[in-house]
Amino acid sequence: WWLQNSGLFAMCYMCKVWNLKKIYIFGFNFYSDDYLNNSIETELKKANRENYNPKEYQELIKSSKKLKDNFIKLVKICKKTDFYFYGNCEFENKPQNLKIIL
Repeated sequence: WWLQNSGLFAMCYMCKVWNLKKIYIFGFNFYSDDYLNNSIETELKKANRENYNPKEYQELIKSSKKLKDNFIKLVKICKKTDFYFYGNCEFENKPQNLKIIL
């Protein structure tokens, strides 16, 4: 399915099945920001000490744009739901029902 992400699928389910009017999103950074105290690349190196593969990091970076685009597409489809996004992320053509909380 076009969402291709369990987080996005959960949001879609909450909108379409549960008919939620508000969804609060924490920790959803599209693989594009530091994770806790380290960069995503550093976390990958720590998790895969013996088998770190730089290609895995590059794949995450590439998937970042697609994930972000699919998130915006989902927000536009779920017009009756307000999404409260907690984080430091910029969106081009941000839908009105997407609220950024810094």
